[in-house]
Amino acid sequence: MLGILILIVFLCVMGFVLALIHNMLSDDELEVKRAILILFLTGVVGFILKVALQDNDPNEAALAGVAAQFITLTLLLKLMAYVPIPKALLIALIYSIVAFLFGLFLSYMLMPATPA
Repeated sequence: MLGILILIVFLCVMGFVLALIHNMLSDDELEVKRAILILFLTGVVGFILKVALQDNDPNEAALAGVAAQFITLTLLLKLMAYVPIPKALLIALIYSIVAFLFGLFLSYMLMPATPA
């Protein structure tokens, strides 16, 4: 139960980050609830692709998952946030970099300390 709560909070924070990036780069505003929905649908597509490629090479599945999530995020920004494709690509790229750095920071902070 606690894991689901942490996942929901993480999704809300990352939805706020996506909305913030969109609002800085675009003329119109993106609501946080719509950004959360975009991220949720992107995660669902990524999960379906991960299950579909489960039996293949793990490196191939990881690369296909990253590409599919980037393309899905771009298309959902185009369809749900009404952003032109070049701007949606830029928003998706900046969001992907920020999400990678955020994950790297979390993994570093949660890594157990090793004795010297």
